[in-house]
Amino acid sequence: MALSLLLKTDIHAYLLPIDLLFKKLLFRSATRLASLPPSHPLFTFVRKAAIRYVKKHRSTLHSLFHSSDITPDNIEPVSPARRRPSYRPKFSTHILGDKEDALVAARTLHDSKVSIYCDGSGFEGKIGAAAVLYIDQVETKTLKYHLAPITDHTVYEGELVGLSLTFHLLNSLRLPVRSRIVIGSDSQAAIKPLKNQKSHPA
Repeated sequence: MALSLLLKTDIHAYLLPIDLLFKKLLFRSATRLASLPPSHPLFTFVRKAAIRYVKKHRSTLHSLFHSSDITPDNIEPVSPARRRPSYRPKFSTHILGDKEDALVAARTLHDSKVSIYCDGSGFEGKIGAAAVLYIDQVETKTLKYHLAPITDHTVYEGELVGLSLTFHLLNSLRLPVRSRIVIGSDSQAAIKPLKNQKSHPA
């Protein structure tokens, strides 16, 4: 009776049962250790402990990775500092207040030597992305990519893939560009993180 009452209390308080909470904490700790960069003092010990579950002289790390089934090779390392303190991006971002102002700015900036527009969206249950390259206001090249059904990916992922296609188009340019390059995207969620140089979860 006491156990049943305790479980009901946990449910109403939006708390996980103690066994699931314990597994969640173990999984989180193992994931954080597995994402340590090579410069971290524990990096070597974590890799060795995750490779093999030894029979004798087991450490806490051996038990942690054995119970959580986390493999460091499948986890992206997180660098403690993505950029040096004096780093300043070589690009600038602008998000205007409304669509009318954005349209006026887009028409003005379209006069640039090189301009690229990208987008990602969901259509008929699928997520896709595209980017279009203009040189001297003439459409020169396009790239498209189909991710997968919308049940496996999000529109935000499509927007980021669109930005990735933009960089592929820039990399394919044969002519030297010494003037301003304009990249257009309608996703504020994809533009704002470009200014955030702090470390993020892997």
